[in-house]
Amino acid sequence: PGREPEPTQPAPPESASDEADKAAVALWNPYAAVRWSLIFSPVFGAWILAKNWSALGEKYRAAFSRSWAYVAGIVFVVSVLAMIGGQGKPQNVSAAPSLMFWYFLAWYFISARGQIRYVKKRVGGVFERKPWGLPLLLATLFAVPLYLGAGYAVVSIWPHFAAERGDADAQYILGVTYAQGKGVPQDHKQAVAWYRKAAEQGYANAQYSLGY
Repeated sequence: PGREPEPTQPAPPESASDEADKAAVALWNPYAAVRWSLIFSPVFGAWILAKNWSALGEKYRAAFSRSWAYVAGIVFVVSVLAMIGGQGKPQNVSAAPSLMFWYFLAWYFISARGQIRYVKKRVGGVFERKPWGLPLLLATLFAVPLYLGAGYAVVSIWPHFAAERGDADAQYILGVTYAQGKGVPQDHKQAVAWYRKAAEQGYANAQYSLGY
């Protein structure tokens, strides 16, 4: 996504019937779309706003908004992969959520805010409110598996993340993980290395594993 396309030029002064037609435009509240995007990510909000643009007859802006939804999906995947890293080793754990946060801000200020202003100026905030039931149901059906998968990924790498920061419990758990090959290739050298780190901090189970 780059700069948002300019809106189509306003039409000449409209008749009372034209004003009635505008008021009858059915839209999802763009304010609410932004708020729901804090839960479901800009993928949800950008897609909803694209539907609104189509209803308003702004096909180029609709396409522009859809592009934000596509890129948001890519950013989400990249964020998860950045946390997982290679061979179960965490990388950029703190930076990954920041990536989605900054993308949300960029989407809001470059794209979403434009529709909020446009709707307020064109129809004065008077429009038929589309119900949120179906969009929220579909978003939940898609989001729950994605969030569960991301949560599992974070939980699976957390012992390594904590172990590298000196947590003896995590170091011992990581030693067991490598010794038994649970979720990672079995590596006895790595297991001994992590046992030793925990044992040096007085962790009894690690000392026992090393035969102290």
